[in-house]
Amino acid sequence: MLTLNPRIDFGGQQWQPPVASFDLAWLKSTFHPAQVSRRDRVIAAIADGEGRIAKARKDAVGNTPVIGDVRADGSVYRNSAHQQLQAAAKSVADAQVVNAIRKIRLEVDGKALADLQDMERASLTAKNLSERVFSQIQCLSRVSITGWTAADLVGYKANYAQLIRGIASIELHRLAQGCLDDGSPLALIQLDVIRVENFSRKKDDRPFHNATLLDLINVPEFATAVGTESQPGLLRQVISLHREAGTAWAGFLGRIGQASIQRIARGLSDRKLDTTSIPIDGAE
Repeated sequence: MLTLNPRIDFGGQQWQPPVASFDLAWLKSTFHPAQVSRRDRVIAAIADGEGRIAKARKDAVGNTPVIGDVRADGSVYRNSAHQQLQAAAKSVADAQVVNAIRKIRLEVDGKALADLQDMERASLTAKNLSERVFSQIQCLSRVSITGWTAADLVGYKANYAQLIRGIASIELHRLAQGCLDDGSPLALIQLDVIRVENFSRKKDDRPFHNATLLDLINVPEFATAVGTESQPGLLRQVISLHREAGTAWAGFLGRIGQASIQRIARGLSDRKLDTTSIPIDGAE
């Protein structure tokens, strides 16, 4: 027995709002554009955060007071007391920079993480849609002709199936090749019926493999929805957009993640301060 699954959800959550129909119009107008918007917001949040962090670092360099006696040639003479106070001032400024970076990072998290989670859900959903709704066989079975009703399509397929049932293998091969060369909507409808007829036969009576047939069929809906690696359709693009945003986020974490912030703190603060902002005895 084969397993039946519930209706496709949004990566483990219910659709908000519920989707009336998983069709090409919905992919073009809602599902794919929403993923593009999420990607753009994530990239913009990362760029804004990195710009603010760069500014905080730059401002900190100019905000550290110069302690000591400034000579006529611009050099600064510092005695031991001056040196301690200068080091303390630098450590305070460095600590302020690290705190500012932590704050900016939290703000970027608040902007980006929700979109990244939804992008992952959309990516998982895209995989399910490509397998269950927009597979090549599903798209082939929906091919119709402008002006035909559902009853017209079903009736034509039933009549054509009756016409080709049991014909010689060489004739079934000829019909399939002719439809492949034709490529029109009517030929695609006929190919779907030929596919079913070929599959229903015993292996020794099949003139070709269905997998080979499907590889040669160009179904417009499938090309638009799924496509190929070299020419990705909308669902492949949804997955690629998630990867793009994830790569950008991973790069941002590598530069401004918690471990990176700790390295920044260690690099900026070469002295430890006590509660009075004076270096602790023995601090380097």
